Amino acid sequence: MSELTRKDYLQPLLAILFVALLLAQASKAQTSVDQLADPTRPAQFRDLQSADSYRLESVINSRQRRVAIINGKALAVGETLGDATVQAIGVDSVQLQLGNKIIPLKLSRLTVKKEVSKR
Repeated sequence: MSELTRKDYLQPLLAILFVALLLAQASKAQTSVDQLADPTRPAQFRDLQSADSYRLESVINSRQRRVAIINGKALAVGETLGDATVQAIGVDSVQLQLGNKIIPLKLSRLTVKKEVSKR
């Protein structure tokens, strides 16, 4: 058997270190890609992480139940959206509880203007 030289030990060690360095850089690159803004995201988009991002879209009232549509999800009293719990549903409003904070939501009134045609 031949005697192993220092070079024989260093080559595999350097190859392993090089691969580890490449993997570390790849995970850093993925993290920075995840933080990039999406250019196709609508300008009015709001992330659900903050309390002010809950939007009341509709309230459905019937004799049997009341349901609020918040950020596209139908919710009854006691149900949750993220960390917020629906506390009350009114005719045009909802109260959410987020931790020990109450968040009031109100339906937006849309005004539709008709163009008057000249005859």
